[in-house]
Amino acid sequence: MDKREIEDAVILLFEKAQLDDFPQLTPNVRQQQYWALTFSESAAYSFNKFESSMDDRFNITMLHRRDSTLPAPLKRMDLKQHKYEGARNYALNKTKGAYVYVSNCNSVGYNRMELIEILQKYIPVDIFGTCTHVIPCADRNGDCESKLHKNYRFYLSFENSLCADYITEKFWLRLGSAANVIPIAMGGTNLSDYLTSVTPPDSYIHVRNFTDIPTLGKYLQFLMSNDQAYNRYHRWRDNFSLTVNLLRYPGCELCKIAHEKPRMPAVKDLSSWWNDEGSCAHYP
Repeated sequence: MDKREIEDAVILLFEKAQLDDFPQLTPNVRQQQYWALTFSESAAYSFNKFESSMDDRFNITMLHRRDSTLPAPLKRMDLKQHKYEGARNYALNKTKGAYVYVSNCNSVGYNRMELIEILQKYIPVDIFGTCTHVIPCADRNGDCESKLHKNYRFYLSFENSLCADYITEKFWLRLGSAANVIPIAMGGTNLSDYLTSVTPPDSYIHVRNFTDIPTLGKYLQFLMSNDQAYNRYHRWRDNFSLTVNLLRYPGCELCKIAHEKPRMPAVKDLSSWWNDEGSCAHYP
């Protein structure tokens, strides 16, 4: 795209990493042009902070936080109802405990590996990923995972940090996986981050529902031996199917803005809003 095409655009969409690619442009090249910013990483890490130079430049934020101009969850979920064919036993042949992929060994806000190690005292947990150098499925291939992990009861969906609305593919892909595992979630600043994300009822377990990790471990131990209780977290599957939409940008909303051209001043306090320490939490 050349400079003329850039200047003629109604909306310019930037990834944070692209900001240095357009040093020749100044905000609001023309009155009806909008700058939109998208970014998929956690605000907990210092190298993911927004600099003050980003203030008063972008009219539209398209980030995973719900208070963005146009919220852009890291994954979108489509839940469709299908014909009820009778209750299944989702515990059948599930002889293994939990598995987890950990690629970032340095979690922020809590000690992810320590929590996993505590749970290993109660149920078997297999740890995959670059932290253990055990990678059974290249590029986390969905078909490979479904076949390899179908005997597991749980997946530990532990995010690398606990920031507002930061729920990644760790959660969504396993919730929709044909392996039919229950995600054990640890992420967000509180439970409401998951409750407002249109997840099926009783489809996952969140760490913050328990007073401590040993209490959670004992409950998972119980679910390992009680198929009826375990199946309660899968009953939604008898009536619904879930697919994960990898396209997370709210394209229709962007088109509406481009067509209607509402007045949208640049966000003046972008850096302080994103960098706010209150947007990330700690555990315990």
